[in-house]
Parts: sequence; C-alpha cells; structure tokens
Amino acid sequence: MKKLDNKNSMLNIIDKSMIIKIIIVIVVFLLFYLLTLLIVHNDNKTSKESDVNEKTDSKTYNEIILGRSLSMSDDDYLVLCFDASIEENVNYYSVLIKNYSLSNDINAYVVDLNSAFNKKYVTDEESNKNPESVSDMRINGPTLMKISANKVVSYIEGKDNISSYLGE
Repeated sequence: MKKLDNKNSMLNIIDKSMIIKIIIVIVVFLLFYLLTLLIVHNDNKTSKESDVNEKTDSKTYNEIILGRSLSMSDDDYLVLCFDASIEENVNYYSVLIKNYSLSNDINAYVVDLNSAFNKKYVTDEESNKNPESVSDMRINGPTLMKISANKVVSYIEGKDNISSYLGE
C-alpha cells in the first residue's frame, strides 16, 4: 500500500508541476497578446493622426525630376525649380510653394536643379521660356512654371519674380 501512496504522491507532484508550467505558459502568451494589442492600438492611433495631417496638407508639393514635369496627372499644377543644395533656398521656397498651393488648391512639384538627373536641363546661357517638350527645357536659375494640359502656360524666372507671383 505504501508503494501505491508513493506513486500517488509522485503523480500529484508531477500533476502540480505540470499545471504550474501550463499556467505560466498561458500567462506568458496572454502578456504577449496584450503587448501586441497595445502596440497595434498605438500604431493605429499614430496612423490616424498622420492621416488627418495628410488630409490637411493634401495640396502640398512633391519632389520630382524635371523630365517628369510635363507628364504629371494633374490638369493644372506648378513646377518650382531651384538649387536645393542651398538650405536657405529649401526653407524659403518650401514655405512659399506650400502656402500658395494650399491657398489656391493647386498641386505643386519641386525640382532640385542640383540633382544629377536634372543637370542636363540646367544652362548658364539663356533659358528656353517656351519649351514644347521636356527635351527643349533649358533652365537658368530659380524658375516657376505653371503647367496646364501638359504644356507650359506660364514661365517665371528669378527669386523676386517667383516671390511676387506666389504672393509673398
């Protein structure tokens, strides 16, 4: 009889240790699940906030290469070309174009004239103020183009002229 009691007590100890291990595993899984829910909830909250910011800033500008300047999907839009390697240019033109774009409900695109992709369009000679296609473009300094139906309808050169047009 003692052998049976010994076996029963051993089974009880094994059962208790198994139960404790199972409970620990369940608790660990629950903690991971709750942690995952918390992370996903915070990510969704951040995502919703950025969606709101994107909706309020929906009419802003994107950087493009000059080769795409006449082929954007918008009916009317602006293309602002300047040397973005100069930080004061970036700050100055970014504010100007963003404010104009938001207040006039028009999309704007920015071209960095210092980019290797745009170098072939930059010239020290006279610019082409009436390009028929992208291959005709020759830009000499800061330039703002208004594009309508994939054609240049307005061509403005120089920082002061661009500022006047954009309403600084």
